[in-house]
Amino acid sequence: MQKTAIISVFNKTNVTALANHLIKNDYTIISSGGTYKLLKNEINSNKILSVEEYTQSPEMLNGRVKTLHPKIHGGILATRSENDMNDLNRLNIFPIDLVVCNLYPFNDVVNSQHETIDAIENIDIGGVTLIRAAFKNYYHVCILTDHNDYTHYMDNINNIDIDTRKEYAIKAMEHISDYDTSISGYFNKDLVYRKFKKIQSLKYGCNPHQNNSNLYKINDYSPFEVLNGTPGYINYMDAIQSWCLVSEISSVLDIPSAASFKHTTPAGVGTSLPIPDIYNDIYNIDPNKTSPISNAFIRARTADPLSSFGDFIAIHGIIDIYTAKLIKREVSDGIIALDYTPEAYDLLKSKKNGKYIILKGKSDVLDHISDINEYRELNGIGLSQNVNNSITNYDFFNNVPTNKNTISDDEKNDLIIANITLKYTPSNSIAFACIGQIIGVGAGQQNRVDCVKLAGNKAIKWALITHPKTLHIFNKFKPELKRQERVNAIMQFLQFNKNHDSVIDNILIDKWKLQYISSEYNVTHSDFITSQEIDDFVKEFPISMASDAFFPFNDNIDCAYKFGVKNILQPGGSIADESIINSCNDYNMYMAMSGVRVFTH
Repeated sequence: MQKTAIISVFNKTNVTALANHLIKNDYTIISSGGTYKLLKNEINSNKILSVEEYTQSPEMLNGRVKTLHPKIHGGILATRSENDMNDLNRLNIFPIDLVVCNLYPFNDVVNSQHETIDAIENIDIGGVTLIRAAFKNYYHVCILTDHNDYTHYMDNINNIDIDTRKEYAIKAMEHISDYDTSISGYFNKDLVYRKFKKIQSLKYGCNPHQNNSNLYKINDYSPFEVLNGTPGYINYMDAIQSWCLVSEISSVLDIPSAASFKHTTPAGVGTSLPIPDIYNDIYNIDPNKTSPISNAFIRARTADPLSSFGDFIAIHGIIDIYTAKLIKREVSDGIIALDYTPEAYDLLKSKKNGKYIILKGKSDVLDHISDINEYRELNGIGLSQNVNNSITNYDFFNNVPTNKNTISDDEKNDLIIANITLKYTPSNSIAFACIGQIIGVGAGQQNRVDCVKLAGNKAIKWALITHPKTLHIFNKFKPELKRQERVNAIMQFLQFNKNHDSVIDNILIDKWKLQYISSEYNVTHSDFITSQEIDDFVKEFPISMASDAFFPFNDNIDCAYKFGVKNILQPGGSIADESIINSCNDYNMYMAMSGVRVFTH
């Protein structure tokens, strides 16, 4: 039985192949303008008619009116009822079975900065009308707007059911909806349209009672692919933030990097620098099996092991089997990485009884978000801003007002790692870094001194992991302790370093010994690290500190000095800058002023 198709496309990808297949299946093709010329040139067939031939009406108004004719739209809109078919027969109108149409590139025109008159001339009228009419009658008419669907249609040309026609029709309406919103947004700059396409429903949001929770793609882009597991709302927030963080560090420093995230805040960040041998026993590392990827992970995961418990991991690299084994032994919700070796993927997939979340991050995420606006809804109102596209680099060290004005490249890299980390940390925030990794993050406080204290206390604990007294206590723990229990025991041990002769401290120490220390060992106050021993030990570390905004008072610098900070990177711009510089000079600190604030709220 003869069928009829109308083809009117701006994007002519694969349209000739489609037309050939239609003709072979006894279709008559009606076409217009450039599409008609292409098909007649490529295909020698009398089954290709121009719109003018079919309607007996010429194009009008320099091409503005082509397909707007009753013989076209009557054929599209007719149901297959007896009354409709009688009307078509009376008026010599073909029932149209297939509409193939895509629209003038309005977005391309306006994005190329053409004048308004060019934008107007690229507002498609006939094409939109064809698509809308076909959608209205999709029970009887098939509509193709995406050239990627041509192959599927050709393969199933005689078996296109109603569900398939509906899928094509919905895609067609999305096509004209995107088109219309582009036009509306161009002429009314106060209107913003965003295309949110649902990917999946989530179990719940931040809390179980926030149950209307979903994941969407915006403008058909997603920065990751789900390979395994069912991520939740917070998992996705951690995955997205951490992936951008490690992507930026790896882009700037050109080395693999890793991050450990908890509740949208980095607990640790690390690069692939070799791990010193002293850490092999502490972290249970096999030095013969390490890799740059495993080094980055170890540095990220061990910066703040208490906070990293139950984390989300990001690694800008391909996960190897040894790194997967290290991850397997930790309590973690999921991971996002560039890719996985087959052995590593299989091992991680077995974690948490097959429910471990595994995401594959896209390498172009920074390029994609570099020039977009981001929008946020907050309690019923909308906010927007340019995405924070500042990239920390070595230009941040061009303004060094302190007497100490040179540091090593490794120390500059530490400051870069710290500053990038702050970009993805809730402000106010301070980050301490040392030897290629973050060693302490203080975030979300109302004053910057508390941020310094939080980050500094974590940094001190990280440094004291290798103190002789800490290494000595390792051998006195109960052998049956689980991995995380041992970590907790060490962190508590490091808390008993000041004023541990008070009544309360003695009670806490006794409880700690009973819980963690083997009965064959007698631990006394002399086993704990004294304040003086801490100061003497920490000052040997080249600790660097970055701040996401300027320092308002000298007390920030005083506090940083107590924690062994030797190098600082901050935006500057405070009325107290001169006083801050003088304080740094008093402590022989290096300080660079980047001029760039990296607040994240």
